[in-house]
Amino acid sequence: MLKLSLIIGICFITSSLSAQMDSDYFKCHSVLKELITSFDSLILEPKEFTIQYEKVQKEFGDCIKKYKVPDFKARTIKNDSISLSSFENKVVVINFWNVDCPPCLVELPILNKIAGDFQKTEVIFISISNNYLRENVKKFVSNLITIENATEISNSFGVLSYPQTLVLRKNHFVQHLFFGINTKNIEGFENEIKIAIDRAMSE
Repeated sequence: MLKLSLIIGICFITSSLSAQMDSDYFKCHSVLKELITSFDSLILEPKEFTIQYEKVQKEFGDCIKKYKVPDFKARTIKNDSISLSSFENKVVVINFWNVDCPPCLVELPILNKIAGDFQKTEVIFISISNNYLRENVKKFVSNLITIENATEISNSFGVLSYPQTLVLRKNHFVQHLFFGINTKNIEGFENEIKIAIDRAMSE
């Protein structure tokens, strides 16, 4: 069977959710659990599998758009202290990734390039890795505010799959959520993120 994970490039990582699970933002993640469960099904044909995946993804994305994302405080790889709330009234792009996730390493250079394109704007790009960065990866994050070994932050967002990219409006509600990356259409993926950023900036 054709695995959808090979098409869209999603790596699933098992992690426990934080105590914030009772919040409205976290209640949306019950939909995401359904998505992960669907990946274990062996009875779906690829076309049906894709339809179900897209349906659940849309439901989850629509749900989290209703709620402000959790705040967090951390130190970057440059030893700067940051918090998400300190970027209030600014569009923020947050990328969750893992160094052992090949699609993540495809996506990072693209986000780094986009961040360079928006350097003269007030759009903030934050890269959050669950691991410590390897030296050969650091070149991919030169334009990104990068936090490493940040499992706690990923858990606070309920992140169970990688890569995930959130585009936040200025009030830090979700404008768009990108699951994985279509490695067969890199240019299209880049354009979609830029469109989401432009829409977030205009709201």
